Amino acid sequence: MEWYTADMRRSSKILLVLFFAGVFLASFNQLKESDSFYHLKVGQVIWETQSVPDRDIFSYTAPGSPWVTHEWLAELLLYVIYKLGGFGALIGFVALLATFTYWLILQTALRRGANIAVTLITAIFLAALTFELWIPRPQVFAFLCFGALLFFLEEFRRVRNPKFLLGVVGIIWFWANVHASVLLGLVILLLYVLFEALKLQWPGLGRGLPQKEVRQLAGGAGIAVLASLVNPNSYEIFFYRAAVEPAVQALQVLEWKSIFYFLPQREPILFLMLMVFSLAVILMGRWVSAGRRDVTLVAATLAVFILPILSIRHVGLWPIIAIPIVAVVLTEFGEHWLRRLNQRGLRWGLYIGLSLFLLVSIARIPGTYVRRDTLPVGAAEFVLKENLKGPILNLYNEGGYLIWKLWPKEKVFIDGRSEVYDAETITDLFRIVGRQRGWENVLLGKYHVNVAILPYRHPSLARDTVPLSFALEQKGFHLVYWDDAAMVLVRENIENRQFIEKFRLRIIHPFRDPRTIPEEERKAAGAEIQALLSRAPDSPSIQEYAKWFLTIP
Repeated sequence: MEWYTADMRRSSKILLVLFFAGVFLASFNQLKESDSFYHLKVGQVIWETQSVPDRDIFSYTAPGSPWVTHEWLAELLLYVIYKLGGFGALIGFVALLATFTYWLILQTALRRGANIAVTLITAIFLAALTFELWIPRPQVFAFLCFGALLFFLEEFRRVRNPKFLLGVVGIIWFWANVHASVLLGLVILLLYVLFEALKLQWPGLGRGLPQKEVRQLAGGAGIAVLASLVNPNSYEIFFYRAAVEPAVQALQVLEWKSIFYFLPQREPILFLMLMVFSLAVILMGRWVSAGRRDVTLVAATLAVFILPILSIRHVGLWPIIAIPIVAVVLTEFGEHWLRRLNQRGLRWGLYIGLSLFLLVSIARIPGTYVRRDTLPVGAAEFVLKENLKGPILNLYNEGGYLIWKLWPKEKVFIDGRSEVYDAETITDLFRIVGRQRGWENVLLGKYHVNVAILPYRHPSLARDTVPLSFALEQKGFHLVYWDDAAMVLVRENIENRQFIEKFRLRIIHPFRDPRTIPEEERKAAGAEIQALLSRAPDSPSIQEYAKWFLTIP
């Protein structure tokens, strides 16, 4: 392309540095989800025992239940990084994975003839809403594997060198050991084989590979399928979705719901609009335009387009396949206009745009590695420090972090491993949380719960947990701790009597306005606030509660 001047080529290195620095920093995300922590604990177990667990070891409600540990290698890698450098190294490692994945995406686009300016703009435009998904969970390896698979497949189609099929086989094997979404990789691979074969019969479907290369592609796909079975769970990983479906439906796990479920929230609407826009561009460039038709890419794109409609947890996959194709198509459509653009103006526009992207990414850098207002960090530390004994009642979202902090000393009621828990356990949880008939017999008689760690600040959870906390207090549980994320209640019995006498909060309460505390109780309330501040000194909500109390005339 003659319009792509030598001056622009010299600028490309600076542009790429700005872009990748922005991607790294935008993907440097806090640990704020509980599931990240049980993955770390699984990695620790694998590291220390040199074996992959296939039965539940973390809960007291489903001990010994079958468990498809399909993410074992990702969990091991994440734990090793944590062991070497702590949470900072772990977050930085994930950000590096994101940066490398976007390097693969850009390489896929540029080697197919996309203009670098168009590619960078397209990448930021389509990926901006998904950088927050790069958190220490095994799914980030799936993003990397998907980007690598598309890179190898497109390079094989471009240069027809069988060495790229070795990359396909290797990445499928790795994917099968880090995440069950390898099924998507196999589907994409088989779509490539199918439609490249169909092109031999119907050239109108687009320019395809010669027969020899189609056979090589088919052979590579066959070997890749066999390689995917070389994992501790063999073919069972292909049925992971079916295994978790009953629990997911019963628990109403949000990340498994369709993107339409989250409408009319702003971000899902924006992402859906980006998906539709980029799909329209791809169809115009690779289907409607007969001279550039490529049914292989259209089929693969449609397969990925469906995934967020089935489950919002798949939204991170869309930019990976869409960016290279959209960038190439827009380059083809806009080649005439690109030639007429002022090169200096284009270059400085990119400098400014990417610098703003970098500045926004810098502004997003977290001040701490672990969010204490979304995770029961303080509650778990309190339980450990004071040597509280379980069984512990917890909800789904908190289980992963409690596994990380308390296991093997204490086990959880439930956590994010949906496939482990049967219908009876989930029914029991809902009976307790909903205070349905006989709930106290399940709580105290069946599970002998001694401690409850409950979230109470998130609006969707508070509807159930706030009434539950009052019901527990009526059944002999006493509040002993609260902070920005959770409260701890302890059951009154002989073993806990001295503990309750020492730590019970008789007057102050997260649901009691300090302005309603009568004058005769203010001295005792002040002592309780000071005691609670000593247990949770960094809690803004406790500090705010103390401030309200002190300002009461």
